[in-house]
Amino acid sequence: MDLLWATGSDCFPFHSELMETHVSIPIGGHMWAMTEEPSENVVWKRDPKDDGRVRCDPPLVVTQHMEQLRKFVLLSAQGTYMLTKLRPVDQLRSILIQNQGYDNIEVESFFKLHKADQACATCLILICSGLAVDNQVVDWAAGAFFMHGGDPTYDFGVRPPATLGANYSVTGADVTMNPGLSFHPAQVSTPHVSKLNADMTIAPAGGVTTGGQVILSGKHDGIYLYLARILRPLWDSKLVGEHRVSSSKVVMKSRIDDELKWFMEQLSTLLSFLQSSTQYMASLSNDGYLPNAGRLMTSNHIDEATKKKCLGEAVAKEKQSLQQLMLLVNSCLEILGLWNIVCDHQFEVVCAALTEAQVAQLKSCTLRSLLSSGNEQIFSAMINGIIQQYLGDNACTDVISNKLRETCPSLYSLDDAKCSKANELLLSLGGIATAPERSALLFDALNLYKEVSPHLNLQEVCESLSNARYYDGVLDICLTTANKRDPQNIALHYYKHGEPSDDQTGYNMYTARLDCYNYVLDTLKFLLSTSYNTNVMSPSVPSKPGPPNKQTNSVLTISEAEHYTESLYNLAIKSNDELFHVRLYEWMVNNELTDKLLQVSSPYLEDYLRRSATSGTPDFQFQSLEVLWRYYEKNKNYSSAAGILNILADKPSVSLDLLQRIEYLCRAVMNAKSASFRVDKMDGDLLHELEEKLDVAKVQVLVLESLRRLQQNYRSQQIDTAISKLNSKLMDVTTLYGEYAEEFDLAECRLSILHCAGHYDSVLIESLWTAIIDKEFELTEAQSRDNKMIVVQNKVICLGKKFGTNDKFFPLSYIIKDMELRSLESGYDVNWVANTMKLSQIPLLQLLQSYDNLYKAKDPCWRNHGGQFHLLMVIASLLDSFLSQPHSLSAYERSRFIATADGLVSGYLVELQSSTIANPQAQSTAKKLREVQSRLQRAYS
Repeated sequence: MDLLWATGSDCFPFHSELMETHVSIPIGGHMWAMTEEPSENVVWKRDPKDDGRVRCDPPLVVTQHMEQLRKFVLLSAQGTYMLTKLRPVDQLRSILIQNQGYDNIEVESFFKLHKADQACATCLILICSGLAVDNQVVDWAAGAFFMHGGDPTYDFGVRPPATLGANYSVTGADVTMNPGLSFHPAQVSTPHVSKLNADMTIAPAGGVTTGGQVILSGKHDGIYLYLARILRPLWDSKLVGEHRVSSSKVVMKSRIDDELKWFMEQLSTLLSFLQSSTQYMASLSNDGYLPNAGRLMTSNHIDEATKKKCLGEAVAKEKQSLQQLMLLVNSCLEILGLWNIVCDHQFEVVCAALTEAQVAQLKSCTLRSLLSSGNEQIFSAMINGIIQQYLGDNACTDVISNKLRETCPSLYSLDDAKCSKANELLLSLGGIATAPERSALLFDALNLYKEVSPHLNLQEVCESLSNARYYDGVLDICLTTANKRDPQNIALHYYKHGEPSDDQTGYNMYTARLDCYNYVLDTLKFLLSTSYNTNVMSPSVPSKPGPPNKQTNSVLTISEAEHYTESLYNLAIKSNDELFHVRLYEWMVNNELTDKLLQVSSPYLEDYLRRSATSGTPDFQFQSLEVLWRYYEKNKNYSSAAGILNILADKPSVSLDLLQRIEYLCRAVMNAKSASFRVDKMDGDLLHELEEKLDVAKVQVLVLESLRRLQQNYRSQQIDTAISKLNSKLMDVTTLYGEYAEEFDLAECRLSILHCAGHYDSVLIESLWTAIIDKEFELTEAQSRDNKMIVVQNKVICLGKKFGTNDKFFPLSYIIKDMELRSLESGYDVNWVANTMKLSQIPLLQLLQSYDNLYKAKDPCWRNHGGQFHLLMVIASLLDSFLSQPHSLSAYERSRFIATADGLVSGYLVELQSSTIANPQAQSTAKKLREVQSRLQRAYS
């Protein structure tokens, strides 16, 4: 007879001492052969090179829940023997059955030998086995779990002797713990000592501490161990691989299709046990009382109140930890459940709808990475891929939505289900022909979306509604979502208080609302561009993969786009969301829709324009001011319009030239005059101020044009700088005179500035006239005499029309004298100066009197230039010209002029009688005057 010895250390892989199980079995006769019966694992084993690291197989105690019993076949002369190697869980099951319960020394010894956490993990294998034939064993295992699993304690660093408990470590020399030999197989330790050493003590696991610490129970640690062992094959293993279908095609393939159900069953039974374990969770009450706790807290140095408080802390910590573990188990179940549904719907097809980045992320994913935050987009994309299969086949999504809700409610919420149903309704519009039915479906879909907000993916929802041409629904859902995201309207308060940088909450609400509003504005922009686009029938690239939406098969025509634009715009204007109005107005200004904006009748428009005129970029402020004055003018608030135009004229800007500023001033004057009809003193003062500013601006234009003419002949940096400054802002008369007109010797400009300012200086004015005439002769020096006469004449005529009504700035006698002397020197026509003055609209009588005064002054300069009787010849010629066209004056003026001229001529003739004998020129002049006098007398009679 042979004797078979079997030893193994599978049950004690975590002990510091070598411990083995041992059994001897007599075999009848001589044993000829022995072999192990082949078996397969219950679940998939990870590839040891999956992450690039070589891993050793874990001990049996770690994998026993997923390993089958090892069976050996022995062949002897007496027959065949079937031997089974028991796992620790099989040993515990055998003890429970042999002792018909858990409240016995054998079960307690099992817990002492394997330690509470390992023994509790083994109990959970039996509890979660789910075998109907083992219901009694399951109840016994649960009883052993609760009775011998220990309770949370608190360690103060005190080392009082204690009996063996759930959390312990053994200190001392060679130790053997022999809980009894009644269970199979026998436990043997090497070396063997029959009893505990006298100096051995039992202390809490974790070692001596200088301060207190919480020690969690064996039940708690056992649950964590059991969960870790279930998830171990998936935790760091890649869940997705690639499968080559052909030489040019590689598809994504799940690596855990067949094992998913086993993992889900294990997790489900564990979660069910935790949820149904009211005895355990009830014991973890907030009052900190546990009937068996506190053994390690016995000390004369610690009072009872402190002990109870610390124990309560330990209990609360264990309860919190178990609650977090339940959340982890639930998350694992949801993720694996979703994975299973994806596999049922062809994993490679669902993955085909993912983006490249998502596919790359999925290839490297493990269960651990999927449980971490930041994977919401992956789960959402996988769920969308499933839903799109149903929508693409025009199938109802209710069944798959319910299944997703049951399987992974946190990944696919009730809101997600409503969104899927709304999408289904929108896609079903393709088969609906009647308008009432379409409207009803659109309304139902919109209501479902509104129930989901504010957690909607507005971009996708707006695209779906736009594809269905439900643009009013886009506005409705966006405004509804904005109100739900900011129910207290904090964003408006933030906006009205100047958008303070330290108000982070206000900023967050403000940006959240703007995000919602932008989708409405994008829709408006699309409709507006379509209504302007003549090539609306050109094909476009789809925005996302998958079958095309039936609503997009027909492209919007220009007339349809115009209709939808107007409808959406009118509905938007009726909104009572003030911040949305602000964003809408801003968009209209930026898109040059100011004419349409001015047609808006809204209480928010003026406040927006006034605020925009003082905030934002300079260009945006300028645009807002442009709209604001037009808004005031349209609403007949002329005084405010004039004020805004005045601001625009003064606003510093390189893009605004001097002529545009004058245009603003002209409009401002026009509005101020309209406002002055109200007999308001402030409006009258504004009008006076604007008129003065306009006069100065006109002078500034003259200075600018003079410098530009000067620039043509004299290029210099100084002139260029001056021109740039003059064209960039309005200036006062002092600046214009001192820094420009006087600096660059612009006589005409200086005269205009003096006239504008009302500053009279006769000497200065006369010198300026001399300089003006000198300048004109200088500029025409190379030209013919006739051209000179014309150029100088035109300049004087121009200035005469401008200043002729004011004798202070148009000294007629001085100008006539200067020009007549030049005429004598150059031999110009005797009528040149007189005709120039008449063309300057100088009254004929005033002109005659000026010549008379010059003659009677007897200035020697005339004799010096050989023109002693030149003025009399001019007067005679002037009168002769009048007599040729007497009706150029009115009857009253004509009779007055003739009477005055006749008297003057009579005086000249009397004076000339003494010179006619000796001077031929005097004779000629007297003859001319007598002819004129005769004609005057005939005209007078």
